[in-house]
Amino acid sequence: MGTAHCVTRQGDLRRIFDMRQEGANSRCTSPGYRVWLLVALLISSLTVRAESHDVQDIAAFGLLNVDTRFDARYIFDERERASEFGTDSFESRTTWEEEFFVMTESFVYHPGFLNMELGGGPLLVQQQFDSGGGDAKANETLLNVIARLNFLELKSYPFSLYYERSHPSITTSLSGRFLTQSDRYGFTSRIAEPWKSASIDIDLSRQQTEGSDLGSIVDNDVENSVVTLMQGLSNGQWIEFKHQHSVQDSRSGSTGLPVRESTIAFDHSTIRAHNLFGDKQQLRIDQTLRRFDQEVDSGTVRNTVTSEYFGRAFWDHSERARSRLVYRYSDNDRDDTQSTIQDVELGASYEISEKLRYDLAMNLEAEEQRGFTRDQAGAKGVVYLTQDSPVGRFNIAASVEQQRTDQVSDVSSIEVLDEALVLNGTTPVDLANDFVDAASVVVKNATLTQIFVEGLDYRLVIIGATTSVQRLVGSNIADGETVLVDYRFQTSGTAKFDSLTANVSVNLAFLKAFNAFARLNTRETDIREGAFTTPINDADIFEVGLSANYPVLRGLTIGGELRHTDQREDISPFVRDSADIFVTTSLRGRLRLRVSGGVLQVDYDRSDEDVDQSFVRLGIAGRVWRRLQFSVDSAYLKDSGGSLARDQLQHRVTVQWAYRQVRFDVRALVSDESLGTTERTSSQISAQLTRVF
Repeated sequence: MGTAHCVTRQGDLRRIFDMRQEGANSRCTSPGYRVWLLVALLISSLTVRAESHDVQDIAAFGLLNVDTRFDARYIFDERERASEFGTDSFESRTTWEEEFFVMTESFVYHPGFLNMELGGGPLLVQQQFDSGGGDAKANETLLNVIARLNFLELKSYPFSLYYERSHPSITTSLSGRFLTQSDRYGFTSRIAEPWKSASIDIDLSRQQTEGSDLGSIVDNDVENSVVTLMQGLSNGQWIEFKHQHSVQDSRSGSTGLPVRESTIAFDHSTIRAHNLFGDKQQLRIDQTLRRFDQEVDSGTVRNTVTSEYFGRAFWDHSERARSRLVYRYSDNDRDDTQSTIQDVELGASYEISEKLRYDLAMNLEAEEQRGFTRDQAGAKGVVYLTQDSPVGRFNIAASVEQQRTDQVSDVSSIEVLDEALVLNGTTPVDLANDFVDAASVVVKNATLTQIFVEGLDYRLVIIGATTSVQRLVGSNIADGETVLVDYRFQTSGTAKFDSLTANVSVNLAFLKAFNAFARLNTRETDIREGAFTTPINDADIFEVGLSANYPVLRGLTIGGELRHTDQREDISPFVRDSADIFVTTSLRGRLRLRVSGGVLQVDYDRSDEDVDQSFVRLGIAGRVWRRLQFSVDSAYLKDSGGSLARDQLQHRVTVQWAYRQVRFDVRALVSDESLGTTERTSSQISAQLTRVF
């Protein structure tokens, strides 16, 4: 179920009903009463007609519009988990939902004085749950409520009061889903007088969300206030000030791990400006000043104050010549640790002709924190050339960059806090820094109420200097969840060194459907003073490939890509080969078929975490009859190259049928994934019938 949103303009109610509705809590124990209530509301909605009112009418009360919607939904979820260690589990949930919603738009005295959006209706839920530990049944009657009062919309100082009680669904995995109760209320206002080109927007709200399943708990209370001041200037210039204050109390998380309460409070202030100068507005300046003050209490109190400035100026000297100045500043003060980063870049680009252009840049960067400083100065040049030939069009890019680094380190490692990673499936995700101390890694959920367990929820994959986080099958980490990672990485000691990086890439587009490419990259480091405490990772990288997208016949296209990469580096050299191919064709009628497959092989010289991956995918979609559309998609992936073999098989089916105000949707998903000796199978079927009156 999605979230229903209220709007403040007349005639937009249809958009509200195109979104999935939300519900609220009102229990009745008698199933017969719920059914009769639903039938009575359905019959009454058919007999209600809104009076016709012109927006210029003045009346004590006027009903402008009434919309009614009925939804019936069926959801089936089933999950099985098996492991050689005897931790097998089984869960099955069947849910029926019947939802009836009436939305009205009315006014008091005049639509411009008080415009009201009032709506509500019951949501009937019947659930049956089966598992290895037993079974249970539940019947609930929930109530949708939407109330919004919009005052003085035709004036320059309108304001609104609103309240919503809803039951949005929470997705816990590919198939996991449960309902929550959410209460949201607040106040919005805009003040545009006495200024002609300025406005102040105010948004005050509070939202409480609660819900639980056998696998997850949601319990959040968020207070939020936002004030925005926008000042428009002449010739498209503007300046904006925005301040947000938010407090979130949470005890959400997975039931498989201990859940602790956390409070996250922050103040976020931002000033942005866009300015233009010159008789032809050839000088453009964009600036952002930001301050972020956050306090986190999750057993221990942690304070963070971040101040940032970002500014950039672009100067068009002529149609072909352009220069730029970019400056960044960031200061992060967290408890007993403070870090400062400054970076300035001065660059210019020139277009010699339509086929030849170049770009030059110089940069200075300074980084400082307790026990560590690093100063960098460098220059970079890039040349772009496009050249036609008898065999096709060449695109050539060449760059060279020289960097001088002076690094002083009195500490062996630096701490990183709350680095965000999104873990999809069982694909490893790299941390931002090299030479990570694996023992220091801590993975948490976004609300900081839980710490995940290595070996149960995730594992660390280390290849050379790179450390990755991989979600495990059956983990307490939901598929696609954003996690926060704390860790320490080595500083590499005190040294002054020069680094030279050169790149050349050539692309040849020929026969309108083919593209051949080759790329060469080299990176060399020369130590002037001191010594590194970690290995130097110089590298020579060569890559070559061929891609195609060729229409063989009318409605039939064949394409794909072949790629070979040879990366000779000091720490973790590897060879990578990949091949992808696809075929798309139009079938009889309005059907479209796509078949694709490929292989990926990565052989690391000094690691067992190789990649030996193959995949195949089949998809067919189209319109069978004028009103019936469907799609079928099957995908299989296998990777046996690493220390843990990885398999994933998915089948998806969607069917949509619509006739006038009636719509019917069916979706099915079957997923079977394994990592090592752990396997998980999940199935989901959902069907929804919608009737708009």
